[in-house]
Amino acid sequence: MAQQAKAFLRAHWPVLLIMLLGLAIRLLVTRDLWVDEFASFRQASEPSVWAVIQAVPYMHRPLYHVSLHLWMEWFGTSEMALRSLSIIVGVASIGVVYAIANRYFSRSHAIIAALVLAVLPHHVWYSQEARMYAMVFLAAAVSIYFFMALLDKQTKGRLIAWAIASFFLVNSHFTGILLFGLQIMFAMYLWWRARVDSGDKSVSPWIKYVAIGLLALVVPAIYGLATSFNFSGGPPSFALHNFATAMGSVGVLLFGFHAENVV
Repeated sequence: MAQQAKAFLRAHWPVLLIMLLGLAIRLLVTRDLWVDEFASFRQASEPSVWAVIQAVPYMHRPLYHVSLHLWMEWFGTSEMALRSLSIIVGVASIGVVYAIANRYFSRSHAIIAALVLAVLPHHVWYSQEARMYAMVFLAAAVSIYFFMALLDKQTKGRLIAWAIASFFLVNSHFTGILLFGLQIMFAMYLWWRARVDSGDKSVSPWIKYVAIGLLALVVPAIYGLATSFNFSGGPPSFALHNFATAMGSVGVLLFGFHAENVV
């Protein structure tokens, strides 16, 4: 074990230094808590995990708030305690991005990718917030890593790892469902291409993987989506507001827009 640890340090010491740099940058928080962070604190302060899940508003998934609830039980409710969960998650994302680039490109590409993420202003910003955005980024990166590993070789271990990562992804933020959906569509495309090229009409293992993924991840999210878009009933104006909120979340994901700029 000690020899393996030494070998790992010799091979990957640059990313450890970059992660330390990323941690130092993220610890330099110079702004006060803002209204959405107070909302996270209020919702995570419920007396039980189930109460936290019920308190999460319609436009969000509950994983971050449950995690913050458990985090506060251990580390308290100070400003730094509230933000430290996102800081740690954001720093961990640097390591995962390094792992993806190192596996599929090269060590030099991985170092550059990790360094860029460590100093990227938007990632630094969201890693300093007591909100769910750093968590959904980490979940997305881990899900991508194991999905690509599953493409290389289909094994039960990789399937389980991808399913767990994707569970965290779709329960971190609604935009995570978009990425998971793209992965499912890509897997179906590969299955279709394999059938066309081989002429094999039998059921591919990919169908099993996709079926398991849909049952384990998408079905639990249907209720949340129905609640968010108000499919379960209610005034049409409220449903329209919810849909606009969800589309605004996509804008945050794609363009880095932050509500604090207009609040």
